[in-house]
Amino acid sequence: MGAKMESKGHLILLGYGDVGKSIVNILYGSPFRFVVVDANEKVFENIDFEHLVGNGADEDILLAAGVKTASFVFVALNDDTNVIFATLISRNLNPEL
Repeated sequence: MGAKMESKGHLILLGYGDVGKSIVNILYGSPFRFVVVDANEKVFENIDFEHLVGNGADEDILLAAGVKTASFVFVALNDDTNVIFATLISRNLNPEL
């Protein structure tokens, strides 16, 4: 897991599969600060953007990603149960999402 995200108004992307990579391609080089969360550390080899290794449906991981101060959370996980939990936990920790 990387360092705790300290910024305000950043974007969190949960999942770095095909959809997640497409979103990063849009965000990369933009003025938006973002962090990507994925449980598979191998997907982060040779990348140079902020990331965390862990389950995007885990409250501690979401807190480390800075969910309380994030402007957006993109949920691109491949498991419906994790999508539901990630959404509910994110909204509970940051009702402004």
